[in-house]
Formats: sequence, structure tokens, C-alpha cells
Amino acid sequence: MEASKQVRQSQKTRPTSPSLARRLSARPEKRLQYGVDGIKKIGQIIRSARESKDLNLDDVVEKTGYNRSAIFMIETGKKTKAEDINTINVPLLTLLCEVLEPINPDTGKPFHPWELLSIAFCKNN
Repeated sequence: MEASKQVRQSQKTRPTSPSLARRLSARPEKRLQYGVDGIKKIGQIIRSARESKDLNLDDVVEKTGYNRSAIFMIETGKKTKAEDINTINVPLLTLLCEVLEPINPDTGKPFHPWELLSIAFCKNN
């Protein structure tokens, strides 16, 4: 009981800062956009890495813990919602890079997730 009183009192005396929403609204919004062709290219790279390891989607589901449709969406570059058309599930892509180790033909080493994202990135005009 005493501790909760102290917490409430310290909250009353603590100075408040401007809300995060107010600070963010003053800044112009910056978003990265990915091209549809680039997203499909990433999918081709991931799918060929999976197939080269003789894994099916169910094997990858078991290794990653993500559902089958999420992995399928990465591989095909398709999206279920129109507003998600230029987005990439980065945590899943990172995990797929760790599990499947897709090989970069230029370096002969496994792709890093940021390398795959740079393939899909397109500049905003």
C-alpha cells in the first residue's frame, strides 16, 4: 500500500514532456517503398534456396515457426491486402536468411537480409 502511494506521488511531481505523437506529427513522414519486381526477385531467391536444400514449405514452417501462408507470400511476392503491397515482413525474411542461407551469386556467400532488402528498394520520386 505504501509503495503504491509513493509511485502515485512521484508520478504527480514528475514533469511531463510533449507527447510522442505530437513530436512525430511535426516531422515529415518517411517510408521506404519496395518495388513489386524487387519483392518478387527476393521471393525467387528464397524459393530457390529452399528448393536447393530439398525442403518443402512444411519443413520451413517447422524450422521458423511462421505459418505456411506467410512464407508463401514471401516466396511469391503476393500480398493479401492492397495496403500491404509494398511491404516486406523483415523479421521473417531475416529468419529465412538464417535458416535457408540463400547464396549471393556475386560473392558466393550467403545473403544478408539487408542485401535482399536493397534488391527490392525503389526510390520515391
